[in-house]
Amino acid sequence: MNYVSLFQAYTQQRSSDAAHMSRLLQDLGEKKHLLEHVFWSNTVLDFQGGLQLQYGTLPARKKFNVISFDSAETVPEVETAGKFWRLRVTQHRVLNLKQFSDEDAFFSALSPKNRKKLRWLRNTMPKLGCKLIPLETYEDFRLFENLYCSQFPKYSIGCSENQAVWQIYQEFIRQKRSFSFILLSEKNEPLAASLGYFSGSSFNYTHLTRCKGEYDKYSPGYYLTFCVIMRILSEHPSVNYFFMGPGEYDYKRAFLGTAFSIYRYERRVWWNIFARLRMKFRCKKEQKNFSC
Repeated sequence: MNYVSLFQAYTQQRSSDAAHMSRLLQDLGEKKHLLEHVFWSNTVLDFQGGLQLQYGTLPARKKFNVISFDSAETVPEVETAGKFWRLRVTQHRVLNLKQFSDEDAFFSALSPKNRKKLRWLRNTMPKLGCKLIPLETYEDFRLFENLYCSQFPKYSIGCSENQAVWQIYQEFIRQKRSFSFILLSEKNEPLAASLGYFSGSSFNYTHLTRCKGEYDKYSPGYYLTFCVIMRILSEHPSVNYFFMGPGEYDYKRAFLGTAFSIYRYERRVWWNIFARLRMKFRCKKEQKNFSC
């Protein structure tokens, strides 16, 4: 994938969106932290490998993560980058939608194993009475929130993080840029839910959650993501890139997302020497994981 196109698609509108959403969150406090739930890192590497700020400010003393479009295929190392040390600690994935002429072309590019599973799901889920609906109202968001807090117990119903996400997505819904869905069972119980929004020629997938239980064998989150990709290809052909977000999950690889690096940055100053030692220790762990 072309680095320049990726960088431009990723950064398009992100600063102005984050600034606008920050004003909406003025009563919540810790706005930078809350914005990260939707806009990920507030920094990205530019064409020369330098830090470009998307919103907020860099922390004076604390570590921070940086999105890049460097390959994630090399062995992680502690590197010197100007006034910082850095280490690749995770990755994000991007699906290049431009390479597919339509939904059939995307489906054909998947592995035989994935195609077989998806054929079965496309036949089975409707027969079970499952349906996909847009996430558009506060009641819809509560269904998402219940699933999300159940899957990730560190968040609680009504917490500031969730309030911020809903306020941001209310604005995306108002702007007709939200592309978020809930997968319901025959009994109208939520099985999976996703949040995502359009930004110029890109789609940003910010949240995916699912319910554990009797439907596990149907991989509801996997099926929902497939439906989102197919709908983008059919309904929004001008979208070139599907940004899948930070974190390594099997569905991202299964749906042909290309891996790129996310770096942990630490300031390269004498008072931060213990951070460098921690980074060295983390590097050994990452190298071990890389070789697995």
